Amino acid sequence: MDLAVLCRCTQATISGLETGNLKACSEDLAKEIARRLKLDVEDLFIRKESSRVQRVTNAASSTSQGHQAETRTAKPGKLRPMPGAGKLSAA
Repeated sequence: MDLAVLCRCTQATISGLETGNLKACSEDLAKEIARRLKLDVEDLFIRKESSRVQRVTNAASSTSQGHQAETRTAKPGKLRPMPGAGKLSAA
């Protein structure tokens, strides 16, 4: 079954996390992805903390526009994919 369906998100979200085009996701989504892949969240995502929000982000470089958009929409508990985590696929 498709990971996006299992995690109740869009395929674009999963693809964005895989490619680094999506720089962060909610902690709940990160936990669900990790659970579905039978991995620890810490193996897939990096928690980033700031004075404004706590989030987990991917290590891929971001464009300034993408970073600005993420800053506007960031909510507490955001996660970024780990560098080298590779494809996210449910077995």
